[in-house]
Amino acid sequence: MELSAKLLRAVLPDGIISRKSDIKAVLDEAAGKRYPNLINVLYFQHQDDGRTPLAYAVANNNEKAVRNLVELKVDLSVVMGVSTTALTLAVTNTKFDGTNMVRMLLSMGADPAEIDKAGIIVKDLNITMQYWLRKAKAVGRKSKEDLEFLEKAPPMHRMHELQYALVGQFVAIDMISSALTSRFSNAQAQSSPLVMLLAGPPGHGKTEISRNAAKSLVGEQNFLEIACGALRDDANLFGSNRGGVGGSEGQLALFLKPRENVNTIIFLDEFEKIKGLTSDIGWAQDQKMYTSFLEAWQEGTLTDQGCTGKGAKINASRVVWMLTSNWGQDEILHFAEEHKERVYSKMDEANMSWVETELIKNKLKPLVMQKFKEVSKELQALSRRINVIAPFLPFTTEEQLVVADCKVRHRFQQYRAPAVHPTENNVCGNVDKSRLYGNLDLQHTPSYCRFVAEQYQPMEGADSFTNPPAQVDGKFVTKLIQNKFELSQEVICRIRSDSTALKASPKFPFPEPQFWVHYDTETNQVKLTKDKPLNPGKPLELNSPIDRTLTSVASSAIGGSHAPAPVLAPVPNPWG
Repeated sequence: MELSAKLLRAVLPDGIISRKSDIKAVLDEAAGKRYPNLINVLYFQHQDDGRTPLAYAVANNNEKAVRNLVELKVDLSVVMGVSTTALTLAVTNTKFDGTNMVRMLLSMGADPAEIDKAGIIVKDLNITMQYWLRKAKAVGRKSKEDLEFLEKAPPMHRMHELQYALVGQFVAIDMISSALTSRFSNAQAQSSPLVMLLAGPPGHGKTEISRNAAKSLVGEQNFLEIACGALRDDANLFGSNRGGVGGSEGQLALFLKPRENVNTIIFLDEFEKIKGLTSDIGWAQDQKMYTSFLEAWQEGTLTDQGCTGKGAKINASRVVWMLTSNWGQDEILHFAEEHKERVYSKMDEANMSWVETELIKNKLKPLVMQKFKEVSKELQALSRRINVIAPFLPFTTEEQLVVADCKVRHRFQQYRAPAVHPTENNVCGNVDKSRLYGNLDLQHTPSYCRFVAEQYQPMEGADSFTNPPAQVDGKFVTKLIQNKFELSQEVICRIRSDSTALKASPKFPFPEPQFWVHYDTETNQVKLTKDKPLNPGKPLELNSPIDRTLTSVASSAIGGSHAPAPVLAPVPNPWG
């Protein structure tokens, strides 16, 4: 019993982030006392049918603790009572929004069939949960034996997590996964780094898949992200051996020197911004900088040009280079417009060879080579070292709904946590971390999600869905400040996270108050209410298209002489 309580404290420590080393120390202690399966033991303190440490982590929506337990080989499918599992707890969590936890558990191997066994009706879940459950059934699960075999060539046992890295982008995910699988499953055949260019308009997952690939495959400690727009000269990356104050160490050398024999991912965001770069004193830097990459990508070595490097060669052969670029975004958007019935309906395996030939081979590869050639003819060799050009296409109509739901959910569900005031909660006066209200549940109706999805613009991607919930946020807080919802003093104390006043109340503790965001299609207005709207709109289900004309890209937005594309009529001011 003492070891069980100790493990639970390590999984969910008070006030600090869950650490894998602390959990492992308890498990090692238990193994020494002949309790080898403590990680899956049931605790009966709070539930008659018992709960595992994983169940506690899921119920508290603690993603770090869940990842730690999975890395320590927890059993995701332990059944508690009749049909309760970690996955069913995430789906039915009423204390927190378990949507992202569902995605995470499925990516790690949870069985989607557990939902049906528990009698949960999938179509009653939010559309994002529906999306990930359908994805899990399509992707399939790896058996325990398969995962143990794949672990012989790490990180192959984690490769399947990439399927859950972002919504949509079947073509890009397939190309990236195939390239990474080839690299990690047959390391003997790899003599140089893997270089992938992720092309397409902003807001469609290029950065997200790079970060998620790092979390799953190499660990965040072996991930370096560089914003190319912030670079000023090649010394920022590769260092400079100029004496005195002019000498500097380069970011790449500093990162790679202690990781020469480790799998790493280097993410170069907006790689195209190096083109045309000049130093503070007016010297052209783009050719010099691109040429320095040629050695790293072709030879698998990096020359340390820093003050202390003295020209030493650093082994960079185990680096996966992921570059994002807006190069080709016009071509990708024109391609989507030309084939909109196909692109916006469904992108799957049947479309792979078509996209690879018509878009990548015929349009994107020549374009990338031309961009390097414009800097210097010699740099065409650099374009040939790019192993993969992965296009990020506009979202299908179904994906627009899912991404809109994700954006809204992420914004509104922050209110489930207590308020954060700059002078309290150990925030040390950091206003950037503050939130005036908390301990409340702000829900949105299907009608509002459809309204947000209708704001989609292919040139903006997921950023199209940022402003509507931000506007709601401002209106909502204003209503709370003015007490337009006519809340009781106890509720006001709760949402202000006034713990002293709450504990003094005879009604403490009491349920969190719930509020609703709704789009009224009759008045074309967004409404904030304390009660669930009587007509929240038709439930969101997969395969139900957005009832609107596809938003297309007008020629003025991307240049060129293409005919103007049809656009939506102006949306009425939703606030009346």
